[in-house]
Amino acid sequence: MEASAPSSIANLGCLFDLAAMAVNHARDLVRVRVRRGEGLTVKSLDPSVPGGERNTAHGAALAVLRKAGLSASDVRVEIEVAKGVEPGVGLGSSGATAAAAAYALNEALGSPLSTAELVEAAGEGEAVAAGTPHYDNVAASLLGGVAVVVSRSPLRVVRLEPPEGLLVVLAVPRGAVEVPGERKTEFFRGVLPSHVTLSEAVEQCSAAAEFLVGLMLGDLEALGRAVSRGGVVEASRGRLIRGYWEVKRRALESGALGVNIAGAGPSVFALAREGEARAVAEAVREAFAEAGVEAEVRVLRPEPVGARVERKVQ
Repeated sequence: MEASAPSSIANLGCLFDLAAMAVNHARDLVRVRVRRGEGLTVKSLDPSVPGGERNTAHGAALAVLRKAGLSASDVRVEIEVAKGVEPGVGLGSSGATAAAAAYALNEALGSPLSTAELVEAAGEGEAVAAGTPHYDNVAASLLGGVAVVVSRSPLRVVRLEPPEGLLVVLAVPRGAVEVPGERKTEFFRGVLPSHVTLSEAVEQCSAAAEFLVGLMLGDLEALGRAVSRGGVVEASRGRLIRGYWEVKRRALESGALGVNIAGAGPSVFALAREGEARAVAEAVREAFAEAGVEAEVRVLRPEPVGARVERKVQ
């Protein structure tokens, strides 16, 4: 079974670990074979991405087997991962792999898992990259559109449609931040405070409410304002990305609805209307350049199609 899953932008400014949007940037492709025998193997076709237990597909597959009442001693599962989503830039690369692997294996087993169970399984795979399970990226990669985690225990995820006419300006800066080691997501989670004040918590609840109101009413201005309200997460991570605050200021001045860090970073995204996205993209590119950072800037759309079967293989 071959399945793919798209890239995604998590947090969306105000909803840390609770929301993500799938975008039409790239897709990971995972091939799964289930045979007689026992064992679980994961091979990465990208030499820069590890295979085996260090790949998020491994943890996701183990979770799918467990939820299906099986284990790696009952069947032999062989997984190949072809990367399309670039790792380490804040586009949910590890989540796309985990989502595609969970989806493909579930299909190969006859679809015994519910959508919520699939999200849980893929989230367990994400623990390889993030240190702990989280569900925002994998939910968006599985479901497409905007995925919002409305409850973590028990897990409940809602899929919402992005408003018509919404574009995403994505900037991938090169050399804007130096991350020690390979586990970028875990590093960026480690810079976050372990406690917040009551006023900070109230402000974040307010931003989350504005985000959902904007999304459900199709109010682009409200959605953009909410996305820009990143709170302590943006404050902690933004200082590590060279030029970030000036990039944000210039993007908003050029017509962006909202700006924030894509996932754990270092990529930056802006929401924009159809007629203003190009001007926003140019402003972002110039601001990074003035900070001495080369950035790849693209104009994307929300991706409505989540994980899907590409073809059945024997």
